[in-house]
Amino acid sequence: MFGAIDYSRSPSGSGDILSPVSFSVSADDFSELTAGCIPSDYWGISYLEKDNLIDVFGSDTAIVSSTLSHVFSVDIPIGKEITAVAINCADNLNNTPRSLDNYGVDLEGHGDPEGSIIFTIISASYSTAMFEVPTTTASDLTANITSQLGDTGTLALIVIVASIPLAFYVIKKIIGLVPKK
Repeated sequence: MFGAIDYSRSPSGSGDILSPVSFSVSADDFSELTAGCIPSDYWGISYLEKDNLIDVFGSDTAIVSSTLSHVFSVDIPIGKEITAVAINCADNLNNTPRSLDNYGVDLEGHGDPEGSIIFTIISASYSTAMFEVPTTTASDLTANITSQLGDTGTLALIVIVASIPLAFYVIKKIIGLVPKK
C-alpha cells in the first residue's frame, strides 16, 4: 500500500470526460512513486487504452527523481477508452519507459488492458456549447440599456425617430381633410 502518494485527475469521475486531462501526482519519497521499477532516475505518467500502453513520458516530459510532485496535462484523443493510469519510470532520458509488466504504482485501474474502462474521452461538442456566455450577460445588458435610456441625448434621439412616422401620418390625415375638386 502506498498511502503517501497523493493523486487526482481533472476532470474527475468515470464515464465520459473531455480532454485535456490533468493528472496531479505527489509523494513523500521517490521510492513510493516507482516501487515497481527501482532503480530509476526519472518518472512520468502512462495510461492504458484497450491493448495499448501510452507513455506520457519523454525527454521533455520526464520528471527527475528529486522532484516529488508534478501535474501532467495530456491531450488524449477523442474516443479513447482508458483502463488504467500508472507511474512509469526510466533509467535515463534516452531509455524508453519500462514495460507494462515492470512499471511503478497503479494510480487508477490495475494495468490490465482488458480491465474495466475508467473513463472515455468525448468530443467537446457533445457536452458543451460552442462558446460560453457569462452568467452576468443578461443583467449587464439590462443595466446598459437602462443607463442609455436615462441619457437625455439618447431620449431626444428616440423621440425624434419616433416622431417622423407620426408626422407623416398626421400630414396624410390633414391632406385627407382637404376636399377634392
